[in-house]
Amino acid sequence: MKKLKVSQVAKIVGASVATVYRRINSCESLQSHLIKVKSTTFLDEEGVEILKRSFQKEEPDKADVETEYLKKIIEQQQTTINELLARHAEERQRSDTIIMKLSNDLGNVRTLLEDAKKPVALLSVPPKPVKVWEPEAVRDPLEGLNWYQRIWVEVFEPWKMRKYAS
Repeated sequence: MKKLKVSQVAKIVGASVATVYRRINSCESLQSHLIKVKSTTFLDEEGVEILKRSFQKEEPDKADVETEYLKKIIEQQQTTINELLARHAEERQRSDTIIMKLSNDLGNVRTLLEDAKKPVALLSVPPKPVKVWEPEAVRDPLEGLNWYQRIWVEVFEPWKMRKYAS
């Protein structure tokens, strides 16, 4: 029967010596495969196999947890990349729209400049005559009155002689 030190078993299993000691102390089935000589602990072949199996069961679980974690990180990064690509496409479309509008406006400016270089036909046509404003003709307030009424208005009611008196 071959005996191995705990440090040798740790190298075989690929774990630290402290981890192997913790596993030995927590697993009751390994207690019967332990041999202590002075302060050194040895494991027989069956104990080494049991220890290997216990570490093999643990590693896939850790690997699964790690792979799931990495998959989540990759998914988050992929969604971030997709969002950035979508935003970039929107910004690209927006800038293309602005460029098209500016080029259209530039084309309109060019046509306006070309039209401005042409002679204006409005100056060659004579202007239409404009009617000059004349104030309205006001009738004489004394018109149509008898001679004695005129005298009466001139002497006693002079305000009736005003142009716009009613």
